[in-house]
Amino acid sequence: MVSATLKIHCTDKKGIISSISSFIYRNNGNIITLDEFVDPPSNTFFMRLEWDISAFTLSREQMESEIATMGQEYNYADNCQIFYSDRKPRLAIFVSKYDHCLWDILLRYKAGELKCDIPDYQQPP
Repeated sequence: MVSATLKIHCTDKKGIISSISSFIYRNNGNIITLDEFVDPPSNTFFMRLEWDISAFTLSREQMESEIATMGQEYNYADNCQIFYSDRKPRLAIFVSKYDHCLWDILLRYKAGELKCDIPDYQQPP
C-alpha cells in the first residue's frame, strides 16, 4: 500500500475536513488516519491526514494541484505539506553535546525502524 500524508495549518474555518475527505472519497482514496486540533486562543486549525493512494484516480501532480486549489479557498495553501510513503526523506543529523540521542537514532535506522535515508551514515563492517 502506498499512502500520502497531508499536513496543514491555517485559521479555523467550517468545511476544511469535509472538503478534503470528500476529495479523497471522490478519487477512490481511503483515509487511514486523521488527527486534527484547533488552538482556541489563536483560532488555528492543525490537521495531519494519511490516506491510501494505491487506487487513487488522480496522478500525484493532479492531486497536489487540487489540494492547492482547495488551499486557496481555506487559506492553507502556504501552510501545506504532502509526503508519500514510497519516498524516503533524506535526513541530516546534528548533535551538539550528548551522543546517546545520536546512537538511538542510528540504531533505529540500522534496525530498519526509521523510514528515511541518512546519506553519510556508513554502517560498520
